[in-house]
Amino acid sequence: MRLFSILASTSLVFIPTTATPTAAKGANHGTILRYGTPESVGMDPLPLHEMIANLTAYTTPADYGRFSFGVNPIEPGGTVLIGHKNTIVSAFAFGKKSLYVDANGTLLPPHLQEAADLNTIYDLASLTKIYTTVAALREIDSGNLQLNETVARYVPEFAVNGKSNITILMLLTHTSGFAPDPVPSLFSGVYPMYEDKIKAIVTQGLENPPGSEFLYSDLNFMSMMNLPPS
Repeated sequence: MRLFSILASTSLVFIPTTATPTAAKGANHGTILRYGTPESVGMDPLPLHEMIANLTAYTTPADYGRFSFGVNPIEPGGTVLIGHKNTIVSAFAFGKKSLYVDANGTLLPPHLQEAADLNTIYDLASLTKIYTTVAALREIDSGNLQLNETVARYVPEFAVNGKSNITILMLLTHTSGFAPDPVPSLFSGVYPMYEDKIKAIVTQGLENPPGSEFLYSDLNFMSMMNLPPS
């Protein structure tokens, strides 16, 4: 059994959410949420207001690099719910739920673009990255994993194709130099068996020199799953 045994997936829509555990004071306590002010549950409202402004700003067309094709918003839109102590302290939507024709950044005609709202349904993706990060942090706390150690120390075959100096930290911070996704795609017919997919991940080449720049890549967390058990 590998330490990280779930393939990471790709997120196409940014949906920041916060969930908090409820305090168990009785058999039925905490089963109903209510709306309230941040102050009513001991929260500072200022960061919540700043969050609305910051997220909304990302819907402004600008040159954010390759992910926005140089001219588009870095995020089309999203829906946010923040809860604390059984109380919803912030709920808002921003931007568009329908903005693009395709994955190449082609905009829909204005009359077909739809605004996001509190009832918008999203495809939740990249959740396995969160669990992989938690698993990695636990192993780091236990002394079984070192942030600045090379991945090849744990998985020697990973060193091929210029990857011998990539560290665990580079994988976790998307600075390894990997391209955004494997080529060919792991979901193509090129890799008929699970073992073929694993080999393809381990032997992938690089798009950039390790540590040279940030580039979000599914391959970083796909590589993390191949670390051996502690």
